[in-house]
Amino acid sequence: MNDNDFAYGPLTGQIGTSTSDKGTDIAPEPDGTENNPYYDTITYTAIGDVEDAEE
Repeated sequence: MNDNDFAYGPLTGQIGTSTSDKGTDIAPEPDGTENNPYYDTITYTAIGDVEDAEE
């Protein structure tokens, strides 16, 4: 069975890799605020059919 055998509905567009292009981590410090630039890469995968442990 492959990912095309399932209907993920509105989540279909989320499957894949998403990368942000900018962000700032702001950390308050006793001697001032620390600002650190960052970016994120998140991978969303389709897991297919899942069985409940109770079944």
